[in-house]
Amino acid sequence: MNYIQYINLLIKLLILINPIGLIPIYLSCIDKINKNERKKFNIYINLIMFFILIIMFLLGNKFLNFFDLNINVLQITGGLLISLSSFNIINDYSDIKEKSSSQKKINFIKLLTPISFPLMAGPSSITMLISYGSNYCNNFLEYFFSIFFIAVFSFFCWFFFELILILRNYISDFIVIFLNKIFSIILLTYGIQIILLNIKKFI
Repeated sequence: MNYIQYINLLIKLLILINPIGLIPIYLSCIDKINKNERKKFNIYINLIMFFILIIMFLLGNKFLNFFDLNINVLQITGGLLISLSSFNIINDYSDIKEKSSSQKKINFIKLLTPISFPLMAGPSSITMLISYGSNYCNNFLEYFFSIFFIAVFSFFCWFFFELILILRNYISDFIVIFLNKIFSIILLTYGIQIILLNIKKFI
């Protein structure tokens, strides 16, 4: 087994998904749900990310070919989703008006966007996995070990966000809101950049 290949896969996922950079938005999401639901939310976001990545890894090329789609169009769509999600977060003032004491048990499945998709399983990570599967996976074992290491990465993200749940008790609401808005502006810029770069490539 080529360990270097799979270590590179883990590193690429870590760089492209960047769970550290998602901390502000993750904190904002868990503040909107009941404390008893937060661990369940963490499991859901990472499971959904895992299944999206696996499906696109295995079937991404077939999906693009079946619908006669260009991979740059996929990137543009992902960039558009990131931009829209970030814009909505920037203009959402509910996190300022609502106090944690007024938290309700809500349908947190609605919160899985944008964090599971398109922020975690986003255009960059999906495109990378489609390219990786085409270039490096030629037999069952290579596919199997690739899926295994994607699962390892998903477990790491789950464990990392579990630690953030503990640290949340020591972070003030003001800091969470401030970081969330700042990082959303950065994400909005990133989404627009993806759109512009891939429009240029497509043309």
